[in-house]
Order: sequence, then structure tokens, then C-alpha cells
Amino acid sequence: MFQFLALGLLGMSCDEVAMIHEHLGIFVNKHFFKIENLKSEWVVLLGPIVFFVIVVFVIKSRKYLKDSNVAKKFLIIGAFIYIFGAFGIEASINFLSDNALTKVAPIATILEEFCEIIGIVLVIKGLVEHSRFLEKNKGVIRE
Repeated sequence: MFQFLALGLLGMSCDEVAMIHEHLGIFVNKHFFKIENLKSEWVVLLGPIVFFVIVVFVIKSRKYLKDSNVAKKFLIIGAFIYIFGAFGIEASINFLSDNALTKVAPIATILEEFCEIIGIVLVIKGLVEHSRFLEKNKGVIRE
């Protein structure tokens, strides 16, 4: 399960550099949906799929985090902050007029990226705490 999380974090890192989700959202809208006036295509078109994958991962990973309360707190808070930045802030851009967008977009972009970075840092901190928990309780935890 944690290998998938590591691959997800690697993919998110590559995505931040290459802007994969932005280009993929534009491609999907252009060739499949053709919805006009979307300022952030990926949130509307791909966001629900990504959100579903995150929810399934959280539900499946609960058993691995049993009794690791500190790790759970970091992971939950980190995931919430990341999702707020990646989905909440970016989705709200679609509701701004073009005039408001030119004024608010730079601030929204900074806030979005800040939330994504802080969220990922907290998720990694949660994984480190869980690793420490497992190391401390080696041989004590039985499934």
C-alpha cells in the first residue's frame, strides 16, 4: 500500500514540474467534452477521478495506520490541506470573472502551490512518524 503512496508522491512531483494535469485537462476538454469558459479544466474533468482515488486509498490504508495516532493526524491534516489547495482553490478560479481573475489569479496560484507543498510535507511527516511507530513497536503489533 505504501509503495502506491510513494509512486503517487513521485507522480505528483513530476506533475508539478511538467504541468501534466493542466495539459491533460485541456486535451480532455478539447477532444471529448468541449466545455467553454473553463479556466481550470483538470479540476472539473479529472478532479472527480483523482478525488475518488484519494478516498479509496484513505479507506484502504486505515488498517495499516491502526494505533499510529500521530501519523494519522499528520496524514489527515496534510491530505486536507493538499486537497484544499489542489481542488478547492483551483476550482474556485472557474467562478471568477475575467476581470477578477486577472487581479486574484497570482494570489490564488501562490496560495494553491503553498497549500500543496505544505500538505505534501505533512503527509511525508506522517509517513516518517508511522515508520518510527512501526520501528518502536516491532514485534508487538500482530495482524
